[in-house]
Amino acid sequence: MTWIRSDGAEMDEEDWADLDRRSIGMLLSGRATDEVDQRGRVSYGDTVLLLLNGGNRSRLWTLPRVEWHGSWEALLNTAHRLGARSVRSPTINLTAHSAILLRHNDRL
Repeated sequence: MTWIRSDGAEMDEEDWADLDRRSIGMLLSGRATDEVDQRGRVSYGDTVLLLLNGGNRSRLWTLPRVEWHGSWEALLNTAHRLGARSVRSPTINLTAHSAILLRHNDRL
């Protein structure tokens, strides 16, 4: 698990000490696993990104880079009733008081 700030970079100690921080991201890598299937092959899971905005303003987020090709898909957005949709931009707008759950799809 990696904690992400809105510029897409990993949070550091200064970020954690920022009392005005109202948004945070949590990246879970599906490739960070030690599971294997019945044939002994590594079994990867989904890489997901949860973005939370507790602030009174929308915030533009730069999606973090991952080491493999693919694209992000928004699975859930509490500010919209839309179903899953592809994210075609390297940034995403996170509405005030909302959350977005994204999955990185590397199965091209």
